[in-house]
Amino acid sequence: MKTINFEGLTCYSIKLSLYRSELSEATKCLILESGTDPDYYAQHHFPPNKTIGVRYLSLPIKNNISCFQDVVIRAVVKIREKMSHGLDVFPGQIDYGNKTMQCIHIQLKDESRLDTILEELRNRNIVFFSDKKIKPYESTLYIKRHTRFIKLQDGVYQEADDDGRFFFEIGHHIDFEKFLKGMKQIKSHCDFHLFDSFLAHYFIKDTVKDFIGIYSKHCDHNRFSELKENIKKVF
Repeated sequence: MKTINFEGLTCYSIKLSLYRSELSEATKCLILESGTDPDYYAQHHFPPNKTIGVRYLSLPIKNNISCFQDVVIRAVVKIREKMSHGLDVFPGQIDYGNKTMQCIHIQLKDESRLDTILEELRNRNIVFFSDKKIKPYESTLYIKRHTRFIKLQDGVYQEADDDGRFFFEIGHHIDFEKFLKGMKQIKSHCDFHLFDSFLAHYFIKDTVKDFIGIYSKHCDHNRFSELKENIKKVF
């Protein structure tokens, strides 16, 4: 049984490539999609990640919604009542064109459920962009989601609901640009370029904990101490 050390609302910041999903045409709204196969974190090459059948979707919001985070979370509760399986829908923001705007992030396993999700969100006065052709582009995505942390060693945690996601605690706050520059420096050493990375903030009472996050289905836990030292040096 997994022992949860702490849990709560966590903000994820990640830079990734987005492209127009073909789901946009059927739903008549703009749906952006990102790849589902992150790189590896390991000293040697591993087989490719197995297909997990999940699509990662981001839907930018056209109108501005007050208390957007609460509105989305309440909508998700209603959607879960209509569905018999798990649902991963999160509020967030996205860099779209020259603007930063509110967005809905969805990890979708069953495409037939998408209409139900969109209907409930639209009932909350959320307005999506109409479908249009766009070129793939790189964007910064911010997602807020509930996360349960399992301690692996001092300052290193694993997400309870995703065996491939890990968090390395840092003792102070950093902005996203510093994170990007620091990770580029770390990835230039040895084989530390073989993983996806993100910045995470965990909120509890009057405290904010900051983490460097990594993601891969093939993490070599024996190298975590080495990576932790590199993170300590750079940040």
